[in-house]
Amino acid sequence: MSASSDSAELKLCTQCIGSKEFSDWIDANGQIGQCDFDASHGRSNKVIDIERFAAEVDRFFQENYQLGEEYPTSEADSDRVFYQQLGSPYEEILGEELECDDEIVDAISKNLPDVGHDEIGDTPFYDDTFNYERISEAEKRDEEEWRERWYENRFTYQWQDFCAIVQYERRFFKTNEPLDQLFGGPAEYDQGTIKPVYSLKAGTKLYRARLLDNEFTDEVLQRNPARELGAPPKDKARAGRMNVEYIPAFYGAFCEETAIAEIRPGIGDEVVVGEFVLTRDLKVFDFTAFSRARGVEWQDLVKHTRYDFITQMQDEISNTNGVKD
Repeated sequence: MSASSDSAELKLCTQCIGSKEFSDWIDANGQIGQCDFDASHGRSNKVIDIERFAAEVDRFFQENYQLGEEYPTSEADSDRVFYQQLGSPYEEILGEELECDDEIVDAISKNLPDVGHDEIGDTPFYDDTFNYERISEAEKRDEEEWRERWYENRFTYQWQDFCAIVQYERRFFKTNEPLDQLFGGPAEYDQGTIKPVYSLKAGTKLYRARLLDNEFTDEVLQRNPARELGAPPKDKARAGRMNVEYIPAFYGAFCEETAIAEIRPGIGDEVVVGEFVLTRDLKVFDFTAFSRARGVEWQDLVKHTRYDFITQMQDEISNTNGVKD
């Protein structure tokens, strides 16, 4: 190689670059001349100066690459979390994309438009302490992650859509179809060892608790205990976990302790608990059925066609702040 004090003036030829795309660009934009990087290439090839070629490389690189995404990781025997960056150093990428030797990559790197900029507040795009990755690969990864999140939460999204339809569009008409899509057919719940649909037999006891206060006094309770401890009247029905405002719902528990815990009484509060007895069999849906699985039962329940929906539905109900009457 014939050295030059200014690498920007050095000329490389079509034979210096193995990539056909970049070699063709030199052929289309250069002139016949002497290659400064390899004398054996002679004077019959098109050549172009490094500075101009670096500008074309920069255009290609910034259109196709970005800073690698950072991700948290940790050492095997340590709780300390540190971040690593996807991708490779830009000089390594240039060598692979251009298919040229390190000497040419070094000359190109020194002449990239923003290399060496040190103005205050000016952050150069090229930094040999960072890694870079293809934009297309990052977009593909983001799309795959989005699809995975969507699949994992697809029933939650469907349920949210259903709630929006019932609340803001139509409450009573054409709601069966989205519910059927979510819950599926009754036969599905007969599969597997864990079945969320079962019957509460006549004679089963349920409990409901209320706080006594200035309006709901013992005197009011004694006038009609069944009415006062049952589902609230329409004008007093507040939004709850499974009901909307003005549509009464009976919130019951299988034991007194749970019923009391549900209304979250404070120290010194007075609580009254009503006992109700079923007069006929009731078919119920247990949203906690799958969460109670233990051991080998997991292998069976995850095959259930509605496992994802039931578990996500349970989470939605648990995370909803309902106010109980």
